Amino acid sequence: MVSHGSVDSKCPLMVKVLDAVRGSPASDVTVKVFKQAEDGSWQDFAVGKTTEYGEIHELTTEEQFVEGKYMVKFETSSYWKALGLSAFHEYADVVFTANDSGHRHYTIAALLSPFSYSTTAVDPLDAKHPLFVKVVDSVRGSPAPNVAVKLYKEAADGSWELLNSKQTNDKGGLPELTTKEQFVAGLYKLEFDTASYWKSLGLNPFYHHADVVFTANDAGNRHYKIAVVLSPFSYSTTAVVSEPVE
Repeated sequence: MVSHGSVDSKCPLMVKVLDAVRGSPASDVTVKVFKQAEDGSWQDFAVGKTTEYGEIHELTTEEQFVEGKYMVKFETSSYWKALGLSAFHEYADVVFTANDSGHRHYTIAALLSPFSYSTTAVDPLDAKHPLFVKVVDSVRGSPAPNVAVKLYKEAADGSWELLNSKQTNDKGGLPELTTKEQFVAGLYKLEFDTASYWKSLGLNPFYHHADVVFTANDAGNRHYKIAVVLSPFSYSTTAVVSEPVE
């Protein structure tokens, strides 16, 4: 899944929705947020509609978004019916625990199609690094450490020039693949050595590697966070991109 959007550091919870049929942001999607009460029931917490960019920034505040279990519900059926399409799911929901280990900001990206949906939760952008990679193991439900990642840039002749090669840390993160000075405008490719990762766990994967190819800094310097969710027979990606920065 690939979703592009800005991150608002003032909002502790941001939602981004992408229409996989049209390949564009999904606007006017009703999104409801619930918080679990002590008796296990779900209480209304917030409601909003996505903008023309498929985003909602002001669902809650720092003061309101206290520790607990939350559910974000996307009214997908109404969205597809408005486009003249028949959908299988009445809604899509995401249940998660927030702020269980300190205050955080959350971006939840949802990719919708009439008969399927997928979601990815992305941590905030790292302002110190122009490119941050996060890899998650969906089999174990945990960060994927020691995944070899290579960063390439397309040369003038169309070939791929290797810029750097490193492994994810114990949190599945990789913040130091490039620098602000090196990360100039151009076409880049991230190559994840997924086969070696799964084989080290005793599993036989389908893919030899996973690639993410993207254009960077075409409209001014930005910060990019690319999250990759891996399983032995599939992978998905989500990109969160800042507005141009100095």
